[in-house]
Amino acid sequence: ANPFEVPEAVVNRSLERLVPGERGADAERIAELRRLARPAVERSVKRALVLQRVAELEGLQPTEAEVEARIEELARRAGRPVAEVRARLERTGQRRALEEQILENKVFAFLASLSEVERGNPRRARGLEA
Repeated sequence: ANPFEVPEAVVNRSLERLVPGERGADAERIAELRRLARPAVERSVKRALVLQRVAELEGLQPTEAEVEARIEELARRAGRPVAEVRARLERTGQRRALEEQILENKVFAFLASLSEVERGNPRRARGLEA
């Protein structure tokens, strides 16, 4: 593994979204919750940065056609008009999440295509047996 630092501002923004500090909230409790969530948020930010970088290097950004196909699939499954589903995704900000999901799927498919899987004894493949 190659450890790397993540931008503190990105981690802090993610923590603020995860644990909002609303008026009247116990400031110490909010700080404690954010402190407890920090390691998971840092891992999440690192994961997102790595996925984005691999996608950039390998040209794996979701295309408009892929996004549209996924929207059509969602509409078909829900039995709703495509335009209605598209509008709801855009209105709620979920279209961006859909694009990120497609990007993630493409990156993992790419990485899986690079890996070699040895069939046979799984203990040997993991180096647990000589």
